[in-house]
Amino acid sequence: MKVEIHLLQNFAPSCLNRDDTGSPKQSEFGGTTRARISSQCFKRTIRDTDPFKRLLAEKGGSVRTRLLIYKIAQIVSGRAENQPPKPDVEKEVAKVFEEAGLERSKQKKGEDGAEEERDVTKVILYMDHSAIKQMADAFTQNWDALKAGDKEKRSETIESLANLLADAVQTPDIALFGRMIEVNSKTPIGQKQLRVDAALYPSHPISTHSVDYDTDFFTAVDDISGETGASMMGHAGYNSACYYRYACVDFDQLVDNLKDDRALAERTLEAFLESFCVAIPHAKQTSMATFEPPDFGLLVVRNAGVPLSMANAFARPVDPWEGREYPDLVGNSVSRLVMRWERTAKVYGTRGVVTAALFHMGYEGDRLGRLAACDVETLEEAVARVMRGVRDQLTDKDQLAVRQPEAEAVS
Repeated sequence: MKVEIHLLQNFAPSCLNRDDTGSPKQSEFGGTTRARISSQCFKRTIRDTDPFKRLLAEKGGSVRTRLLIYKIAQIVSGRAENQPPKPDVEKEVAKVFEEAGLERSKQKKGEDGAEEERDVTKVILYMDHSAIKQMADAFTQNWDALKAGDKEKRSETIESLANLLADAVQTPDIALFGRMIEVNSKTPIGQKQLRVDAALYPSHPISTHSVDYDTDFFTAVDDISGETGASMMGHAGYNSACYYRYACVDFDQLVDNLKDDRALAERTLEAFLESFCVAIPHAKQTSMATFEPPDFGLLVVRNAGVPLSMANAFARPVDPWEGREYPDLVGNSVSRLVMRWERTAKVYGTRGVVTAALFHMGYEGDRLGRLAACDVETLEEAVARVMRGVRDQLTDKDQLAVRQPEAEAVS
């Protein structure tokens, strides 16, 4: 069972996601330049957006870090958050982890170019936040034996660390976004199944129309010196675009990643749907304040067939004046998406579509076509309808009939 999200979201001048030069990200699509926001940018934003943020806080959430060895040594040393661990403790913790398969990176220091271990691991680790404390407990319980060179206890500790790292994935964000950790497969940690296949398939949002970025030139005046002219000058790229945003959640994979905890999987999906729809990247918001919610959203549940993106609705860039006496970029984008949906349904059918819910900022029926039958008043109602469709399928997997009025809308 899969849940699709199709959104159209128009942003005023902004720089929500920058490239290595500090300019808004772009891509070529349909032969023209489009504004783009990376899927990673939105995933990061969703983790920090309610209600998904609240769910992570309740369930402990995950952490992405290269400071695992440092943090564990800090706990074993009995040091406060802002205090470094004892050097001998950190050295011993690092040695055990190295034997387990997790090494720290090295850097050259001094005139002789001697290598010295840094505090960070070679790979970044993604895990349940509670696993850090559990790993520290494994060291604390066997610390005297480890210092005394007890090989049996050392092997037990290494096996415990490997198991904890492998099992530290039952959090909503890891279950959705997946995990990939590259460790030598011949080591105790590398022999464990560390990979988690993501349940979420997000696209990179792209503008429905052609767009290039502009440059904002700015200056600052020294309030105390009294001198005329600018004391500081700079420039920053920005653009303004209507984005098509798409994502698909594989609910069966989500349940599997959460070790068959269906209740948590449902809560995760529900929180994600709402957070995905309202999430807005944080970049440059203190200077541009582009907090515009989506103008159009379509949520679809399928229990068979493959998920479908509507991105090719915009392969030909939308013209704000398209068939209108006044410019209407967002409205024309809505018309394009609805037209694409209806044509796709006609050509490929709607096999497996269980339910659909449409929310929008007040578009007329001719804009919405047959999807108007899926219309609801609010995002909350749309998410509730989708969750009912998901739960109905879990209650009776043999139920394949499409419900009314959604049947007419998607056929």
